[in-house]
Order: sequence, then structure tokens, then C-alpha cells
Amino acid sequence: MAEPASSGRDQIATHAAWLTLGTLASRILGMAREAMIAATFEIGATDAFFVAWRVPNAMRAMLAEGAARYVFFPALGQALTADSTRLATDDDAARARLRATLGDIRGSGALVLGLCTIAGIVFARPLFALMSGGFSGDSARFELGTSLLRVLFPYLFFMGWFAIGNSALQILKIVRPGAFAPVMLNVAFLVIPFPLMPLLASRGYAAIYALAIAALVGGVLQLVWLMPALRRERLVSRPTLRWNATTRQLASNFVAQIYGQAVYQINVVLAGRFLSSLPRGSASYFNYAQRLADIPQGLFAVALSGAAAISMQTDASRGDLDAVARKYETSLRMAAVVALPMAVILGVYAEAIVPLIYSYGRFRSLGPSGVLEVAESLRFQCVGIGLLAFVHQTTAVFGSLQRRRTVVGAATASLGTFSLVGHFGAARFGHAGVAMAMAASAAVQLATLLFLVRRAIPVRFSDTGPTIARVLAACGASALAARALVLFAPVTQPTLPNRIFAVLGGCFVLSVYVFVAWWTGCEEIQQLVAKVRRTLGRQS
Repeated sequence: MAEPASSGRDQIATHAAWLTLGTLASRILGMAREAMIAATFEIGATDAFFVAWRVPNAMRAMLAEGAARYVFFPALGQALTADSTRLATDDDAARARLRATLGDIRGSGALVLGLCTIAGIVFARPLFALMSGGFSGDSARFELGTSLLRVLFPYLFFMGWFAIGNSALQILKIVRPGAFAPVMLNVAFLVIPFPLMPLLASRGYAAIYALAIAALVGGVLQLVWLMPALRRERLVSRPTLRWNATTRQLASNFVAQIYGQAVYQINVVLAGRFLSSLPRGSASYFNYAQRLADIPQGLFAVALSGAAAISMQTDASRGDLDAVARKYETSLRMAAVVALPMAVILGVYAEAIVPLIYSYGRFRSLGPSGVLEVAESLRFQCVGIGLLAFVHQTTAVFGSLQRRRTVVGAATASLGTFSLVGHFGAARFGHAGVAMAMAASAAVQLATLLFLVRRAIPVRFSDTGPTIARVLAACGASALAARALVLFAPVTQPTLPNRIFAVLGGCFVLSVYVFVAWWTGCEEIQQLVAKVRRTLGRQS
């Protein structure tokens, strides 16, 4: 029997709340990190770092934010359910099976991650050449990027190991430790470089190496952060390397789910190839815009899909497709309510947001042209992020059902679109053309998945349509308000009064969205407003 809709909504919302809080803390520190990098390091060096960082960071996102849920979750869920139709989280026998399965995953994971890390270090030069195109003959940047990639590659091992442990906690509905762990990475980025830079300079190394070392320290800190929760839940099992039913299932699922879930990250890596062929600074402008565009994706879309995946995996394990469909509909509505307005506001209000975050130190010396370059890329990236909010929720359905071919087919269509549009877009529009390609690939992937999901589960899109229509109407009103502020209000200059006006203007734009969504009858916003009123009433 399917759960009541309110129960599914509450369960997803609870998990999503913790994931969102952790991601919010990480994203705020992440923006501080990018502002520090823009203000501290020369833009040619940051080009090399950002292109090199794309490979291990993209693989981290594949494991920690994507395929871990759809590769490790089924195996861990089966270990807990065994012959039962529910997750036996408190049963000693179930915990023993979970530890044994976790040992198998850790053993095979250590082998695969270790080989990938060694291969990445050994073949860093051809790999970076593939990504950067040799930086169009700039040998100094190419050599610097190659060396940075060698230093950065062990980050993949640390984060793959983290993803395995975090999956075990999440299958037990423990989401807080993993949600807040990425904060450690940004803390390392913000703290480690400053004492390292003079030491590196005294030994003849470029200051940008301090960022690569900080990334490795951040990877280790995230593992350390997770250890108390793993010990408390008795999940610190010894890795075992053997070929059995568990490892066979992992092998069959791994490539398909990694490829399908990681298509966005594969596009990001390919973007490095396009960007490196463009004028100096293009990779940095694109990366600064991407950090801002990642706010709605990481803060809301990925958090919601992660929470939904936890719940849908339980329903799929007992064959309850109706419950999977209802939770999918809930996640679509919640993604529309929170991710779409953030994407629209970031894109339309870009000329006010970019100087607010980045116009300090070296970046400020670039003048208005630097702001406009980042803003142009940000607008197109936000289109793709808005579409990806729904891609993540839909892919979670196929992950819980273990429909590998569906994910691969949609990902292939998306990847082909990105390659084609990116090739011509970069030549015509520069780094903004690369952002256009990401939006086009997300549109193709979403269209393919929506067509196929109706055949997989009894989803009722008619139940989600009214919410999305109201959200789009509210987004339109907030976009008009944001554009009016950019054109007529003092919000675009990097001065303290302008920054204050920009923050106040952003609050006004967000309030316009909330009011219009509430006025048009958006149930989710009305419930949020009612909850705030009750809270304020109790306090008074």
C-alpha cells in the first residue's frame, strides 16, 4: 500500500532540509573561496588551476552526488532488507549483512579508485592536453596545469572513499554528517593557501600550488569528519576483495550509472577543452559563473534528488511503483518551487550579483568588462541549471528502479548535443557559447527522460502542472523586478553603498516571487507562509 502523499512529502522534506542546510553552508563558503581566488591569484594561473581541477572535481561529483546513490544504494538496501519488505535498520543480522556488503564495496572501490588515481598521475600530460588543447600554444600555462593535475588527482581517491561511507549512512536515513562534510573542503581552501604561499615561493614554486594542496587536505578532512558517525553506527568494516553476487551487481551497474548520472560533469570536463582554446581568462570567467549557478543546483536540486532517492529506493525495493511515482511528483513540485526562481533571479540579476561577490583585489582591477564576462556566462548557465533541477529528480527514479539503459540513452543524447553545440557555440560566442551548449544538452536529456519515465511508473504530470505554471508566473514577475533594479537602481558598482543596495534589492526580488506564488495559489509556498506565520505568532 502506498504511503499518503503528505507522508512522502514530509519524509523527502526532512532529508532535503538537512542536505540543503549542509549545502547552504558549503555554497556560502564556496563563494567566499572563489572570491578569495579571484582577488589573490593571477588570472592566467587560475585558468590552469580551474581546467586541472575539473577532472578530479567532476569525478567527485559523479561519486558523491550522483552514482553513489544509484550504484551503492541498491546493494546496501538489499543487505538491509534481505527477505523482508522493509529496511531492518535495527536488526543485528541486518547490520552484519550491511557491514559485509560494505566491506565488499570498500575492497572493490579501493582497487578501482587506486588504479584510476595512479593512471591519472601517470598520464596527466596527455589527459591535460586533451582537456586544454595545449592552451593554444601557451607552454607555460600547459606545464603548470599538468603539474597541478598530478597534485590534484589523489583527491579522487579520498572522495570516492567518502562516497562509500556516506552511502552506508544515508541508507540508514542518517544524512547530517555527509551533508556538512563539504564545508571542510572550503575551510581548507580558505585557510591552507595563505601560510603555504610564502613557503612555496621560497622554494621556487608558483603560489597557485597552494590551492592544489588545500584541495587534498580538504579531501582528508571530509573523511575524518565522517568517521565518528561511521563508528557510532558500527560501519567501520575491513575492506574485502572478492568476486561475489554483490561485486557482480556493482560491476554491472557501475559504468551505466556513472555515465548516466555524470553526463553534466562530463560536459563540464569537455567544457575545459573548449574554454582553453578561447582568449585568456575565459576558463576563469566561466568557472566564476558556474560557482554562482551551482547554488540552485547543489543547494536545492541535488539535495532534493538525494532525499527523494533515499525514499524511492525503499519503495522500489518492495516493488511499490505507485509510491515511487507519488514521491517523484512531490520532488518535481519542490524542485520547481525552489530551484527555478533561484536560477531565474541569478540570471536576470547577474550584473548586481557578480560585483557583489567577486569585485575585490585582482578581479576588481579588470573593471566592468570582467563583471560583464561573468554575467554573460551566468545567464546561459542558469538556463541549464533550471532544466537540470528536473533532470536530477527524474534520474533518481531510474536509479531506484535500476534502469541502466534508460539512463545511458538519455545521457548519450545529451552528450552528443553538448559536443555539437559547444563546438560551434564556443567559436561564435566564446565562453558564453559553452554555457549555451550546457543548457541545450540539459534540455535534450530532460525531454528524453520525461518521455520514458511515463512508461516506467504511473506518474501523473497533471498533478504537477499547476504548481509549475504558478511558479513560472511568479518567476516572470520577479525577473521583471530584478531587471528594473539592474537598469534603474544603484546595484551594479563595486562600492559599499551599491553592495548594500544590491543585497536589499535581491531580498525585494525574492519577496516578489514569494508573494506572486502565494497569491496565485501555489500550495507549497502557501504552506511555507502559513508555517512562518505560526512561528511568528508563537514567538509574539
